[in-house]
Amino acid sequence: MGATGGRAAMRGAEDDARRDVDAALALADGIGTRAVHVLAGRTGDPDLGQFVRVLRHAAGSTDRTILIEPLCSAAAPGYALPTLDLAIRVQDDVGAPNLRILFDYYHIETAHGGAADLFRRHRARIGHVQIASVPARTAPAAATHAFIDACRRAGWTAPFGCEYRPEGPDIRPPGRS
Repeated sequence: MGATGGRAAMRGAEDDARRDVDAALALADGIGTRAVHVLAGRTGDPDLGQFVRVLRHAAGSTDRTILIEPLCSAAAPGYALPTLDLAIRVQDDVGAPNLRILFDYYHIETAHGGAADLFRRHRARIGHVQIASVPARTAPAAATHAFIDACRRAGWTAPFGCEYRPEGPDIRPPGRS
């Protein structure tokens, strides 16, 4: 991911982004993963047409799920896909059935509020769910568990991913500094 947070929507980086996608898909084939996350990138001047083309290339190159994730501006300033609404628009523009939204509770709740309602409303578009507490992106807490329950009531049966900042001292394996 690097400092740019991907480059699929970075103006002028389309060839590089396609090579990145091809490399990620080859790795996915090798390890047997079912999904690949394509990152738009942090750019002050996103090229959403290019992003759509890169995603069409990705989705057309595999039967695996291709994921896009809206990242809220508070946590990822300048990211080319800052809202769920824009992710939905991109998903519609690509028009591929294997392009899905990575619904990160932290980012959606921070950017929009009402994450459980948004999840229910857009459930058919979602391919993966990640959780962390709001506002500090720490370990899941009571509100996060309520969101998990709402997802399950809406029919979500897949695993949840956890992406959060642990609190407290670093935990390291014995013998490592």
